[in-house]
Order: sequence, then structure tokens, then C-alpha cells
Amino acid sequence: MERIALLKSLLSLALLVLTLFGMWSMYEIWGSVKSEGKNIARLKRLHRASGIIYAGLFLFISYYCLVYLAGSRAEPTPRAVFHGVFSLTIFFLLLLKVAYIRIWKKYYLSAKLIGTLIGLVTFGMIATSAGYYFLVTDMGRERWFDEQYYRRMMRAEPRASTDASLVSKGMAIFENNCEICHYRDSTETLIGPGLKGILKRDALPVSGRPAIPANIRRQIKTPYRNMPVYGLTDEEIEAIIAYFKTL
Repeated sequence: MERIALLKSLLSLALLVLTLFGMWSMYEIWGSVKSEGKNIARLKRLHRASGIIYAGLFLFISYYCLVYLAGSRAEPTPRAVFHGVFSLTIFFLLLLKVAYIRIWKKYYLSAKLIGTLIGLVTFGMIATSAGYYFLVTDMGRERWFDEQYYRRMMRAEPRASTDASLVSKGMAIFENNCEICHYRDSTETLIGPGLKGILKRDALPVSGRPAIPANIRRQIKTPYRNMPVYGLTDEEIEAIIAYFKTL
């Protein structure tokens, strides 16, 4: 899954480059008054070629996204819904632009507006896919799992224990190891983020991973970014999680 996500994100960056070139060449063709006729003709050919490559790459990526979505049989996340709306909008705008150029030629000049809309919507589509991927994986360097996997983890994850002795032990560990960097009664940042209600949030404050016990364990054992490793035992980590449940 991770390799597929990385490949899709890299292809999306290629799509972004094609979009930028397509918008630039379109404005050069229709807006420049200094370009010579031969240059304009060459630019039109390049614009057409980039458009064909864009459409092919867009359909290729969309196909594999649809295959993955159908295979997961899961309800799309809000981000995935926005991504899908952007993709469908681009698909219909592409069809409309081709129709204006090839069939309804009296609307030819409207193709400029449609081209601009395709470019803008493409930016939104890529931001909700490749942009999100590179953001949450530290530019692809962090391991990444799809959101539906995390949702299954959240349903399967046993509730953190709130046994009084375990909570008391977790509080002592927190005071000895964590309190110098984290507030326990606030979400404000001290050195690290405040931890009030940490397991009641949708995501952890720095890594952006879902706020579930499994990711607390992961963060303590293999910290994300600047947090030091304290070498706590599994029992000590479970005690901290029990304490975090009370915050």
C-alpha cells in the first residue's frame, strides 16, 4: 500500500508540472502580443501534447484510485470525498473543453476559462492527495498507512485501562519523564505539545497520526521528529496510556 501511495503521489506531482506548463502555454498563446507566428504554432503543438499526456495520466491515476476504493469497500473519509469531487469536476471540464474545441467551435474562446478552471481544480485535487501524503509522511520518509486501516485499528483497539494503580504509576512516570516538555492540563505547547485530552482527539498533534493507544506506543518507542527516546518498558508505556486516558 505504501509503495502504491508513493507512486500515486509522484505521478500527481508530474500532473502538477503538466498543469503549470499547460496554463503558462495557454496564456502565452492567447495573451502574448510579442510572440512570432512560428513560436505560437510550436507552442500550440506543445500545449496540445501536454494536454494529451495530462489527460492520459489523469485517467490512469483515477482508474487505480477507483480500483482501490472498490476493493476497500469502506466509506470514504471527508478528505477522500473532496478529492473525488475535484477529480470528477476535472473529468467533466476536460470533456467540455474538448467539445468546445472540436464540436461547438463558436464557444472556442470559452476554452480559456475552462482551461483555467481545470488548472485551479487540479491544484485542489493534488493538495488533497499528494500534498496530504507528503505532509503526513515527512516528504515520504515516514511510514504511512491508509486512513481506512487506521479506522479498523481504532475499532479493534482495546480501551486503555483506567485501573487506579496503573493510572497512579503512569502519572509518576509522566512527572519524571514527560512533564518538563508537556503540559498535562492544557493543549498549549511548552516544548512539546500539551497533552490534555490527547486520546480524545482525532489526531496526534505533531505526527498527525490517529490519536489511538497504538500510536502513543509507537511515538514513545520510536518518536516522531524531536522527541527523545526514554527506553520505557511495555508495562510503563501501558501505565502512561492509562494515565493519558484520564487527561
